[in-house]
Amino acid sequence: MISTRQLRYFVEIVDSGSFSAAAERLFVAQSALSRQIKAMETQLQIALFERTARQPRLTAAGEALYPRAAGFGIALLPKSMRDIAPANLHFLPLADPDCLGTVALACAQAPSALVEQFCQTLHECL
Repeated sequence: MISTRQLRYFVEIVDSGSFSAAAERLFVAQSALSRQIKAMETQLQIALFERTARQPRLTAAGEALYPRAAGFGIALLPKSMRDIAPANLHFLPLADPDCLGTVALACAQAPSALVEQFCQTLHECL
């Protein structure tokens, strides 16, 4: 069975353009990332990347999988939120310089007062 972690790794490799950049962004060892992708390819019985070039290139199967895998995070949202995402999906960087990441907010509108209140509450928790 393909895991959500494997799908996230696959999308990150495509988005970042290399296994090493993806590993760095995901905070995992490149060898662990490569093993997960190889396991995924073995389970699917298809190659997702051509590894002959410096940068991995998607195979036809990889090209077909990418839009589905990239949209997988949206698919996990409740239907009411999926209806308004991704057009109204707002990403907020975490304000604390010691904390890495973003928070995704999906709402019909992002009133500035609501966003400011969220950021203030988050900052107080950090």
